Amino acid sequence: MNSIWRNAKYQRFFASFTIGNIGDWFDIFALQIIFVHEFHATPILMSVLMLTFFIPGMILGPIAGWVADRIDQRNLMLVTDVTSGVLTGAILFSYSVWLVLALLVVRSVVVAFNSPAQQAYVKHIVDDGQLLSASSMMSIVFQLCKVLGPMLGAVVLLVASARACLAINMVSFLVSGLILFTLPKQPPETIATDDDVSSHWFASITQGARHIWQHRLLRIMVSLSVIWLVLSLMRQAQLAFYLKHILPERKDFLGVFMGLDGLGAVLTGILLSRKKTIRRFDLLMGVGFILLLSGAILLALFEPGWPVFLLVISALLIGFGSGINIVAYSYALKKFTPKALMGNVSGTASSLQMVAVSSGTVISGVIATLFNIHWVYWAIVVVMMLLTLGAFTLLRFKVDDTFPSAGETS
Repeated sequence: MNSIWRNAKYQRFFASFTIGNIGDWFDIFALQIIFVHEFHATPILMSVLMLTFFIPGMILGPIAGWVADRIDQRNLMLVTDVTSGVLTGAILFSYSVWLVLALLVVRSVVVAFNSPAQQAYVKHIVDDGQLLSASSMMSIVFQLCKVLGPMLGAVVLLVASARACLAINMVSFLVSGLILFTLPKQPPETIATDDDVSSHWFASITQGARHIWQHRLLRIMVSLSVIWLVLSLMRQAQLAFYLKHILPERKDFLGVFMGLDGLGAVLTGILLSRKKTIRRFDLLMGVGFILLLSGAILLALFEPGWPVFLLVISALLIGFGSGINIVAYSYALKKFTPKALMGNVSGTASSLQMVAVSSGTVISGVIATLFNIHWVYWAIVVVMMLLTLGAFTLLRFKVDDTFPSAGETS
């Protein structure tokens, strides 16, 4: 099997993906700092901020996936990147909290069409034997950007304002689009038609959901991952607010924590990229959840005055677990989905993820308001215990290359 780095198309796609992602994490870091320290956000407003990222994707995911299977995926990615760059520039020069939220919603609508196109385009430019490597490398760069984006954002914050991070994201969108322009268009014969799935528009759009439900492995993997994402966003949505209470003297530690989280995921992604396939998803996902649970316990236990290195360990453990789960989930979707349905399945999975993260932001805001911020993190610990048990029991079957890929119930 040739190395994935001998694939010139994937190299350029990977460069675009990397630049876009590092800009995104500058953006996420900057907006949390702006909302907490410039707009003096409450826990509920922090939840609203996160919802602007996720609600559009939740609603439009299946439609975006359906579109990604039927038009040139390179052009779709190019248009969404350029448009997102322009909208980010508008956010940069907006000083009204409500105008910023409105622009974020519009940008999220545009971005919703980008992810399914990315996932589907990868399946067209790499061989089946390179899917795990491609998935691992995309996970690595996503998590590495979580390291570099917030940490570099913290550095920028020392010499400039958080809005400088927004300017970096605006430029990254435009550079990413320029690189995409050099990639070949999608071959016409790989673009799905109604004959590939269904002549009825609703049945066609929901084909991805039916494929996931009828495939035993995907059904379980998606279910566990959705619950995990609820917990993940409960943690992330209130992290800036939580750190302000337990570590008030370290305004920059949000970037450090997010960076260490990403570093842990990068290391596990590098390790998994050496594998050719995954056959025991129960062991892999179970270990991932154990690591996540350990990190969540440390974070929930932390009190003001305790050694900061405990939070460092917590962030790394969460990163290790996240890296394992992200690679396993991404690989399963690509491996057991036909090319003609890749955008549709990816869009449906993306929509379910957005439901999860939206729910997590709302739940965390409600718990923090009705009780206190610490209850959010103890609730995460309790549910994570159940997820760990579920991974070891529900995924206890061996997966091989002949595992059903579509249309088979279990």
